[in-house]
Order: sequence, then C-alpha cells, then structure tokens
Amino acid sequence: MNGKPSTSMPVLIEIPQERNDEGRWLKMGDRAPSVSVIVPIYNVSRYLHQCLDSLKAQTLKELEVILVNDGSTDDSGDIAREYAGRYPELFSYYEEKNSGLSAARNYGFSLSHGEYVAFVDSDDYVAPDICQKMYGKAKEDDSDLVCCAYDQIVSSEENPDDTETVKRYRFYAMYHSGHSVYEYPSLLLESASYACNKLFRRKLLEEVSFPVGQKYEDSAVTYRMMEMANRISLVNEPGYYYRVHRAGAITANVRGIWDIFRSMDSLLDYYRGIGKAEYFHDELNCLCFRHLLYARKQQLSDAPFFFVFRYAARAFRYLKKNCGNWRENKYIYQDYTLFSPKYEAKHLMYHNALCYGISRVWEGVRRKISGRDDVEYARKKKAAALNDVIPLAEDVLLDIQGLQRKILDVIHGFCRENGLRYYAAEGSLLGAVRHQGFIPWDDDMDLAMPREDYEKLISLWGKKSISGCVLLSAQTFDRHYLPFIKIIQNEDVRYHTSTRKAPSFFRGLSIDVFPLDAAMEFDSREELRRLRRIRVLRDMMLCKVNSLKSRARKISCLLRGASFRSMQSLQEELKKICTQYNDRETPCLANYASAYPPVREIFPREWWGKPVTGRFDDTVINVPRESEKILNRIYGAYEELPPENQRICKHRYEKVKKDGEIQAP
Repeated sequence: MNGKPSTSMPVLIEIPQERNDEGRWLKMGDRAPSVSVIVPIYNVSRYLHQCLDSLKAQTLKELEVILVNDGSTDDSGDIAREYAGRYPELFSYYEEKNSGLSAARNYGFSLSHGEYVAFVDSDDYVAPDICQKMYGKAKEDDSDLVCCAYDQIVSSEENPDDTETVKRYRFYAMYHSGHSVYEYPSLLLESASYACNKLFRRKLLEEVSFPVGQKYEDSAVTYRMMEMANRISLVNEPGYYYRVHRAGAITANVRGIWDIFRSMDSLLDYYRGIGKAEYFHDELNCLCFRHLLYARKQQLSDAPFFFVFRYAARAFRYLKKNCGNWRENKYIYQDYTLFSPKYEAKHLMYHNALCYGISRVWEGVRRKISGRDDVEYARKKKAAALNDVIPLAEDVLLDIQGLQRKILDVIHGFCRENGLRYYAAEGSLLGAVRHQGFIPWDDDMDLAMPREDYEKLISLWGKKSISGCVLLSAQTFDRHYLPFIKIIQNEDVRYHTSTRKAPSFFRGLSIDVFPLDAAMEFDSREELRRLRRIRVLRDMMLCKVNSLKSRARKISCLLRGASFRSMQSLQEELKKICTQYNDRETPCLANYASAYPPVREIFPREWWGKPVTGRFDDTVINVPRESEKILNRIYGAYEELPPENQRICKHRYEKVKKDGEIQAP
C-alpha cells in the first residue's frame, strides 16, 4: 500500500478464533472473509446505530466489519465499542487520533483480510443483502470492481431513522456492465466517483491509497482504480443509502471546496503518467467539469457572492488550462440534455464566471426576499404536486382499467389477424411482469411496435372505426402533435381525457402505440446528433399547440421558426430522422417517442425478439423476449414498489353522462 497506516496505538477488542452458531467467520480463523467492510467513525452518534444495525443484518456470512474511531468527541466510540463487544464475530473496533476520513480508511484497510473490500460512511446505511449481491456479481463476472445503485436520503436531526428518499440513482446510463474502461471509456462517467457504493478487489487498494488531509478523496483515487480494474460490474438495485444535507458533514464546509482542484490534479496526473490522457480525453474533460462546477452548485448555494465569484473564476481558468476545448465536449453540452425526463434540458453551468457570479447573487437575493430554503421548498413543491392530483375513486379506476383491456383486446386481435408484431411497453410492460396485469394504481396502457409493423397498422386501420375504436395519427388528424399514435375508444364513451388537444371525436380512453426504430449505441456521436434533432422537433410540435411549459425551450422553438412550420412538415421531418437507419443492421432499437430520456429507451435488438404472449389480468398481451432487461434499463430496480404516497393515478378524466353532459369522475 502506498500510504503508511497511522503509528498511533489502536485499541482492539479481543475475539474468539472460530465460527459462531450462525456460521459467521471469526477473525483470524481458518480462512479469510469474502468481504471486509471498513467504517470510519467521527461524531455520528445520532446515526451510528442505524449504520451498524444494517451491517449486522447482512446476509453474507463470510464478512468482517472494521470500525475505526477517528478521534470522536461524542458517544460514537462507546456505541461502536458496544457493538464490537456484543458481536465480536462480525465487528472489530479500533481507535486512532483524529486524522481524517482518508487516514481512517487507509488504516482500516491495513487491518482487513477480505478478498474484496467495501467502505461505508458511518452516517449512512446499507440494504441487508447488498454485500451478498455485490460479492456474487463480482464472482460471476470475475470483476475487480462492482457498483450498486444508491439512494440519497434526508432525515431530521431529531429523528435520524425518519428518512425520506429525495433522489434515486439507478445507473440508467451504465450500458456496459461487465466491461473495462478500455472497452467502453464512458464507464468512467457512468460509475460515479463515490467509494461507498462500490466493492473493490483487494489488489486495487494495495496499489492506491486515499490522500490524507484532503477532502474529495474519492474522486482523487476511484477513477484510478476504475482504470486498473479488469471489469466494472453493476448491481442495479438500491443497496447504499447516502445521507445528504447533514449538519457537520465534511462537504458542508464550503471553505474546504478548494481541495477539489487537488483531486482533479491527482486524476489528470495519473492518466498523463500512464500515457492514457489522450485516450480518455473527452471523459477526463467531462469529469473535471462535473466535479469543479456541476457537482458544486448545491455546496455554493449559500456562499457569499465574492466567494462564489472567486471559485467560479478559478474553476473556469482551470478548465481552460487543463481541458482545452471542454465547451465542445460531447458529454458536457450534449448528453446531459438527453438524460432528464421529458427532454427537459439541464442548464449545467454558465459559460463564464461573470454570468455565474451574477446568477448566484440573484438567487441569494430571491431567497432572502421570499424567506425560502431551496431544498425545503423543492420538497414541499414535490409533495404539493402529488397532493394536487386527486386519486380516482376505486370503482372508477377499475372501470377505466376494464375499458382499457377491451381496447387491448381489439388491438391484439387486429395484430394477430394481420400478422403484426407488438409488445407491451413502459408502465404496461412493468405491470405485465410485476403484477401480471395493470399496476394497481395505473389507468393507461402503452404498446410498442417495430416501425414496419407500426406503419402497416396505420395503413390498414386508416380512418375506419374497428370494434368501436379509431386511430389518432398525423394521417387522421392534421394537427396531431405527438410522435406516436393512439388507438381510441369511440363508441359507448364513458370518459373523456380532458387534457388531449384534439376534437371530441378523439377524446375517449386510449392506448398509446410507440414506433421502434433502428439505432446506434447511445454514446456514439452520430446517435447523439440525431437525438438532439429529434428533441428539437418534438419541442416545436408541442410549442405549436401551447403544451411546452419551459419558457426557454418555447423561445428557442419560436426562434427556430416553429410558428411558420406546419404540423405535417414537422411530423414528416421527425419520421425521416427517426427512420434514418432502418435500412441498416444496427445493434439497437429505440423508442424515440417515449417521454422517458433516450438513454433509457435504446435497447439491443435481441431484447425484443419474437413477442411472447402472457396474461394481463383477464386478457392477454404480448411482451418482449427479454422483458426484465428492458425494465431494468428503464426503471432500474423495477420490482421495488414506489412509496405509498406516489401510488396514485396522475391523469385527468371527465365523465360522460348518457345525455352528453360531462362531469368530473
């Protein structure tokens, strides 16, 4: 190991040297543990019980947990010592003088014996089976490094066990699990810099140590180990729960923000030293941008104006000196606009320090005038948005689901009769796999069809009403503004969709049908250019019917001449771009019409395959051959149910009486 452990005398709880009744490995026994977990501890008595309880509950038996008390001045040491005394087969307790997180991690590693090593911060906690799943994935793929998905959580100081998930990371963009960064350089960006959601083969940490006395230690070393790893694999389930906005956290002190430049120096010096800086040119530039600017926005939100201006000026100078043409980097100003839901562009950072500094001043003034805390405001706004949606009465929801199944029966029969392929998609695929029918609180259905079958469906169905259903497309309604078609109930209509911008003839309950088009790998330059153009055309169509909420995007569309373009011409151009590669043998199929970001909607062709018929409540539906893989890409841990307050129907309906009167259901 490059760094020497501290010379201070540790305190070790003596333990037996055999296995206990549960089969747990006992220290220094006949074989080393599979995984060593290192937990640095410093003044976290409010949260430590939850952390250690989550480690005690691990299903992996061949496990050791090394607790390193880094000079805590509260009750943290007593708590950790208690756990080591009660569960000596699992926990070892050591004490050191306060030297920082990096020193505690390095020291803990020097005392570990595991084949693989993990790090858990003492104010966080983990899922009970995550060590077993990550170790199993490491052995399955023979990977040096395994990542897991993680959740960011916020809890009150008074009740740390009362946690609310505020953001979830499911690594939607990690396309290349089980490969190396030399095979797919984008893995450097997909895997994130955190050490705590990763499992490292021991040999990696024998070559690299965490920098002592320096903040942002993860980004200084994790990217090195990614380069050294034979493979990087993924367990795309939430296994790590990362506590944010905690008072006293290392990143809470904005004065230590300058250490991020040292971390970026370490990153660039390493890749230059091994002669690979040019090979990973775009990825390294994006990492510098991400860590220097994008990732620091929250940390700088409450800092004084001149401090922010000074930091921003230095960051831009650093990028100019070390990252050359970073503004043209394909990952910085291109990819991020494709990752956010509903194609909402993220304004990552301003192009110059002056604009950035002025924007921070304005935000500070706005907060003071309104007396509002942005984090708390965002949480309340999200809760209000959910509460603003009135759940449908159970009998109405069941009635709507029953009518949707009747439309599905019509489509299924029509496709079977005409030899057309279709698949359940989006939430309908999730319902078919997870619930064998509707998601209990869902009220609409989505299907997908290869473009060839999709166009045949439009041609064969035409303007006819088939079994009480009509087709809404650019061919049947010249103001159709969506990039997909709808099959709509048009006889015995009981419910209208109140927000649909179409004549009442097309206002009944409907099923969305999306086209699947040939696509290249998402991270190819050719594909990225095409995706940006598709997004622009979709925005222009929404702008023409006044359904675009973002003012900036609306202005952009108007400047591009949206007012002077007909809807038909926009639809034709969109179709031309989407079908550009359909005469090629490309590796992927994409649903460009989805509201989800494209990074989650491009799939290997073989995942779709020949449709498989399965049950959907009291009827049948076709699903892709590799449904689980598709769901995992779209939703991540798709088998996990959302929080109860989000299990509601989010659509608006009007109930149609027999006399033609409309009322809310």
